[in-house]
Amino acid sequence: MNSSEEICLLTTFAQMAQARRTNVDEDFIKIIVLEIYEVSYVALSTRETFSKVGRELLGAITAVHPEIISVLLDRVQETIDQVGMVSLYLFKELPLYLWQPSASEIAVIRDWLLNHNLTAVKNKLACVILEGLNWGFAEQGALHLDQAVHAEVALMVLEAYQKYLAQKPYAGLISESMKQVSYLASIVRYGETPETSFNQWAWNLILRLKLHRNDCGIQQNCPAAPFSRTVPDMTESPMFHPLLKAVKAGMPIGCYLALSMTVVGHSIVKFCEEGISLMGILVQSRHLRTVVHVLDKILPLFYPCQYYLLKNEQFLSNLLLFLHLDSGVPQGVTQQVTHKVAQHLTGASHGDNMKLLNSMIQAHISVSTQPNEVGPVAVLEFWVQALISQHLWYREQPILFLMDHLCKTAFQLMQEDCVQKLLYQQHKNALGYHCDRSLLSSLVSWIVAGNITPSFVEGLATPTQVWFAWTVLNMESIFEEDSQLRRVVEGELVINPAFTPEQALKKAQAQLKLPIVPSLQRLLIYRWAHQALVTPSDHPLLPLIWQKFFLLYLHRPGPQYGLPIDGCIGRRFFQSPAHINLLKDMKRRLTEVADFYHAASKALRVPAEGSEGPSESQAGTPGYLTSPELHTELVRLFNVYILWLEDENFQKGDTYIPSLPKHYDIHRLAKVMQNQQDLWMEYLNMERIHHEFQETVGLWVQTKLESHSTPYSLSVQLDFTDPLLAKERVLSNLRKHEAPHPPLVLHPMRPPVPVISSAVLLSQKDAIQLVCTDLNLLQQQARTAALRESQQVALDGELLDTMPKQYANREEQTTLHLECRGSGGKKCQGAAVLTVQFEGMHKNEAVSQQLHVLRKEVKQLQAEATKPPSLNIVEAAVHAENLITALVNAYKLQPTPGVQKVGISLFFTVVDYVSDETQRHPPTRQFFTSCIEILGQVFISGTKSECKKVLQTILKNRRLCSLLSPFFTPSAAPAEFIQLYEKVVKFLSEDNSDMIFMLLTKFDLKQWLNTTKPPLSDRTRLLESIHLALTAWGLEPDEDILMPFNLFCKHWTYLLLYQFPDQYSDVLRLLMQSKCLH
Repeated sequence: MNSSEEICLLTTFAQMAQARRTNVDEDFIKIIVLEIYEVSYVALSTRETFSKVGRELLGAITAVHPEIISVLLDRVQETIDQVGMVSLYLFKELPLYLWQPSASEIAVIRDWLLNHNLTAVKNKLACVILEGLNWGFAEQGALHLDQAVHAEVALMVLEAYQKYLAQKPYAGLISESMKQVSYLASIVRYGETPETSFNQWAWNLILRLKLHRNDCGIQQNCPAAPFSRTVPDMTESPMFHPLLKAVKAGMPIGCYLALSMTVVGHSIVKFCEEGISLMGILVQSRHLRTVVHVLDKILPLFYPCQYYLLKNEQFLSNLLLFLHLDSGVPQGVTQQVTHKVAQHLTGASHGDNMKLLNSMIQAHISVSTQPNEVGPVAVLEFWVQALISQHLWYREQPILFLMDHLCKTAFQLMQEDCVQKLLYQQHKNALGYHCDRSLLSSLVSWIVAGNITPSFVEGLATPTQVWFAWTVLNMESIFEEDSQLRRVVEGELVINPAFTPEQALKKAQAQLKLPIVPSLQRLLIYRWAHQALVTPSDHPLLPLIWQKFFLLYLHRPGPQYGLPIDGCIGRRFFQSPAHINLLKDMKRRLTEVADFYHAASKALRVPAEGSEGPSESQAGTPGYLTSPELHTELVRLFNVYILWLEDENFQKGDTYIPSLPKHYDIHRLAKVMQNQQDLWMEYLNMERIHHEFQETVGLWVQTKLESHSTPYSLSVQLDFTDPLLAKERVLSNLRKHEAPHPPLVLHPMRPPVPVISSAVLLSQKDAIQLVCTDLNLLQQQARTAALRESQQVALDGELLDTMPKQYANREEQTTLHLECRGSGGKKCQGAAVLTVQFEGMHKNEAVSQQLHVLRKEVKQLQAEATKPPSLNIVEAAVHAENLITALVNAYKLQPTPGVQKVGISLFFTVVDYVSDETQRHPPTRQFFTSCIEILGQVFISGTKSECKKVLQTILKNRRLCSLLSPFFTPSAAPAEFIQLYEKVVKFLSEDNSDMIFMLLTKFDLKQWLNTTKPPLSDRTRLLESIHLALTAWGLEPDEDILMPFNLFCKHWTYLLLYQFPDQYSDVLRLLMQSKCLH
């Protein structure tokens, strides 16, 4: 057979072994694996040809049957002398992360590691196997390998370390700096010495082992107690003798294992007594990455009782040393090691461990937010106190880096108060509060010498730690408020127009008796201005920093001092040439930022100055993009800021805000001028902040969790005959393409007007309550309009009275000199002097000022009157209209007594709200008229039971007659016809003739007589009522009452003619009676 046929045969055998996933014949698979191993590695004639193919085939089979690795290990143990270094490549290819070795197999690995020197193949193979095992968690959340195996391997590695490296001078110096590569690559590709490779391997492995109780905290679905209940004490167990020996010798690896495995790292008291010194050894020996792992395990114990560590000087000094060492390699270190080791030290990346520490802190904060955890405030307070306990901490870049991220997280979790509280106390101490007189006097003399007062943000602003600057400036703003410094300085500038800010500041210090007043540059209006200038354009906080500036710049302090509302105070702080230039720079900066966001809104890749993180080209992955909608809104906001900064009228106080154009964003402008401190969070890119937080936490999670990627060669050996793998193949192919866009987010829209429920239409109480709420708003709107009308009339009258007094004639006298030119050759003796008396026009300044104020009030009143009605007024009108429409439609669909009763109640409810104000205001008048008309037509007109009530309502309030008379139908109630007629007659008078006429037209007497056919007694009663009305007005009534008089006469005639001559005698009797009376 040629080599191609042999490879095909081996591949066929491997496919047969892979395919047996159920009813596995272990002997069959074992035979195939051993045969492939023999051909590929043992047989001298074939291993050169088949070693690579055999490695791939064995890897594919063991991926399906991981337990076969045990078979291979036994066979390799027998043939390792023949196979040699090739066995390392074989086990590097095998999916060891799926394998769970037995105790006997661990014993074999232990023998290879401890009883063969570092150059031996068995020692190297043991290292490769231990490196390839899965020291993380299985899918169910439990450890893949038992915790006892983790502890056994840790002590095994320690013994090997003591045996091979304990006497080496450079043990531990290189582990932090070398590039993280596999053990096999370090000994083959990079040509490292055996000691160097073993040292790197040992540290990488023990950091992966789960030895501490808190190592399980990174898993969300972790079992409650994966570790043994009792944590061992290394002084009591013989098993820990190598560890005790290493700790006493001060070996860093022993110190780490003691903190991870024993009671020293699990007890608060033990850690304070013994553990802090062990951590100090790790720091001093520059095992900084290890220190981060130690802090990750230990600190969750101390978050509920922080003072144990915060009051421990040794712990704080170790933390400070860690921060300093991570900033670079101390001088002289490279002289203590060989040249080969030194090249790795000098190539160390600056601050990598600082980023790892920050990621660990953020991960702790993330975990603390979960239920039954300590909470984010405890973690934030601990780290802030630990960092700011150092002297002049705000000058240390590593501390500022961590503080910036802590402030950012505190902002995201809305826990800024806990950070500001700690900084506030230190700030007061820095300004001389709570200190003795000698220290205070030295501080005063230092400031008098020309230095500015101290601040945690040194200089004018910081372009890098913006989150930290935000927190500090907000804290200093609280100090300005609490000390009343801002209030008094603004008061002095308002009361004394000639004062400069420096003079106002000195006056404020004398008035408030402050021990030390901040320098002029430290006033918050200047701090926010400078911070806004240097903050990168793409920083999420930039819109809020500008908002903070405008809250001070556009502040109107007048009313606080009993003065009228005048201009804004901001320009008073920017009078000097330096500050005028600062304003110019701010205008230019606002334009630049607006341009930046305009380009971003068009989805252009704009390089952001000062932006953290690699660019797209550097990272190799698409950068995080903010939504174009937010960028568009930010363009609009920064253009509004430009208008606010440029408009000088705000500073003069003669601007009426509601009259400004829409692009001034008058709603936000009013909030700023009213000093409303609510942040405009809608302009904050919280999505990006959350994304960056998850990225930071992900760095630490990735460090702690095991990640095992299947070798590429295994994907070639997929069994295409197995339908269970079809889904995996499809998904694998899909992953090669770009991820599909998620579906659009559906935001449920709230109806602008509440929906009318069908239950309301059947409940008289609920319907009246709903409509009353709406009618109250409409009635109030009408009252407001009537009040404005009255004010307008009053102002017009006052203007008409005042204008004639503006100018007056006064007697004046002036002297004129008329020049003489001479005539006939005669010379003039000089100019003629004439005195002229006349009446000249003079302006009365007091009256003129009064007119100016009146015109301003008129303009303001007209601006208010021309504004569209507020949204709640429109909603009320639509809501009431919807209710009436729904009621009418329901009644037309199915006329029921219940719905009719609700409709009648609504009719009289609306009538009760009609007043002089609602009739004077055209929109309200039209609305009420429409509502009464539709309700009257459907529910009142022709309804027998409501005739009497409608008439009573009209007679009680005559102005409602024109509104209600169309729905007064006495013919619908024939039994009450005479009684209703008598009520109208009783209300007879000369001044209400129009109302009487309108009501009389509703009495269809002829129809009533023909349909009802009333008895003679009822007709006589009605005749007497008509006679009473005619008698009251006399034989010759006034012209104003002729129309109702003629209507009474007409009704008299109808009664006389009906069944004539029944009423003839009564008519004659009543006529003769009235003749006698007149």
